[in-house]
Amino acid sequence: MLLVIAYVKIGFRNIFNFIDLIISSISWLGLFCFAYQLKLFTPIFWKDVLLAIVIWDIYYNIWVLPKSEEFNKAELVASLIMLLPLYYGLYLYAFKFLE
Repeated sequence: MLLVIAYVKIGFRNIFNFIDLIISSISWLGLFCFAYQLKLFTPIFWKDVLLAIVIWDIYYNIWVLPKSEEFNKAELVASLIMLLPLYYGLYLYAFKFLE
């Protein structure tokens, strides 16, 4: 929800920000479902989401973001490290919980 509010207030700077909002929202929904033990969609859907979010985050943070804003390598590493629990939660949800 905070992502949506931030993007509405700041505005989308380019199409990549909009794509990031969509992909990130779906992945956070998966983590929410895992945390509250809700079954939503099929395991193959969440496996695809996991693959998509990892590829997207690497692409967005390494190639797109440095070209559009001030780039700091420490922030890149910190943001990818902070996303590790999301990746792990989606992995557990897709491969362990739903099967």
